[in-house]
Amino acid sequence: MKNFFKTIPQTVWSPAFYRELLAAPSLLHTFGYFIGLVAIISIIAGLVGSASLLKLADKMNVREIVESGVAKYPADYIFEVKGGMASSSRAEPVALTSVDFGLPNDVCMEAPAPCLLLSIDTSRNPSIEEVLASGSRIWVGKNFVYSVDGHGTVEAQNLATYNDFTMTKARAQELAGYLNTFLDGAYPYLALIFAIFAFISLGFYLIAALLVALVLLALGRWKGWSHSYKALFVASVHAATLPIVLSTFAVLVTLPLPGILAVLIMLALAFGNINAASKDEMVVTPVDETSGPSQSI
Repeated sequence: MKNFFKTIPQTVWSPAFYRELLAAPSLLHTFGYFIGLVAIISIIAGLVGSASLLKLADKMNVREIVESGVAKYPADYIFEVKGGMASSSRAEPVALTSVDFGLPNDVCMEAPAPCLLLSIDTSRNPSIEEVLASGSRIWVGKNFVYSVDGHGTVEAQNLATYNDFTMTKARAQELAGYLNTFLDGAYPYLALIFAIFAFISLGFYLIAALLVALVLLALGRWKGWSHSYKALFVASVHAATLPIVLSTFAVLVTLPLPGILAVLIMLALAFGNINAASKDEMVVTPVDETSGPSQSI
């Protein structure tokens, strides 16, 4: 483990370290290092990512909003989707604003508060123009659910793709209870999901290392290197350390690192270290025995 953490800074800049890798490239050692690095980074990403998501849920007052919505849900209101058709037990249309959901005014963004969030009219399917003109974020029609994004684009989803369901106040209370239970114990499960996703995603760098090694092989011919493709691949995998750390951190702060930039960083680190290592190698120049002892340059 001590050698593992000692290796991490050496992968960024240490021509001597890369010289050793190139002299005796080991795929077993390389894959072991890569898996260990990715596992540690994935665990950190899982713990931090899940904590950030739950913190965001608290900041958005998800529990309070849901509880407020359930409390205001009419006791006699029944909403049903059956066979791809929606129906309800009350006079329509129904219009619910941000105030009805207990949401803050900033949810309205550029629209004046309180803003219309949900319209229900199961007697018909409105036109796209009507949905936009209403200012409603979501419109539930007879056979479709219309949603409007922040750019004014309307997406229509056919209710036939939904399973049949019936929503009552009792059912709404039951679902709110499930949500609270989930939020109470969600951290370990979310951390595991984040970690697995991160581990799989970081496998991208193995594929990138194959491509970087090919580029290094071509550059090596120009520079006069004699390293094999295997050796260059091993070096490329180790050079992925910094991009892996940077890309994971960037995702956690919601500023993703472009894949092409990560690959270019890999290439720059690998090329710079290998080139420096090659220059530092001692080259023995053979001379005629009659001219005196051989010299090292």
